[in-house]
Amino acid sequence: HFNRTADSPCGSDPMLMFFTSGTTGYPKIALHDYRYPFGHFITAKYWHCVQVNKIHFTISDTGWGKNLWGNFFGQWFVGACVLIYDIRGKFQADELLPLLEKYEVRRCFYGHLHGGSHKLAMEGQWDGVEFRLVSADYIGFHPYKVIY
Repeated sequence: HFNRTADSPCGSDPMLMFFTSGTTGYPKIALHDYRYPFGHFITAKYWHCVQVNKIHFTISDTGWGKNLWGNFFGQWFVGACVLIYDIRGKFQADELLPLLEKYEVRRCFYGHLHGGSHKLAMEGQWDGVEFRLVSADYIGFHPYKVIY
């Protein structure tokens, strides 16, 4: 049990800082307050299609903000189990299927692909895992409607 005191941080108090990607210039610090995590309930439930008591896996380096909003905040609010895999060095796609099989992950809904990376996207069934690209930013992308 946490006993809140008058000087406990909350609300608009600073909580964490991320570096921006630097896509349109130099990276900058983005400050977020204690309300920030609650907005990611929607991210988890309606964008990542997270389900209660199901395993959720987001591939993201732990140095990126995506790791927090793709793995922790909303996913735990929804009630999902979160699988974290420590990728050392350059990502190797051939590590992914054995990992998903080992931890019995059956649905892999992913996104946040930029530019030409969508050409590497997996869609459909692969070794008993359903892969669906649910978000990307390229012309011609059509989101997959998820109903469960």
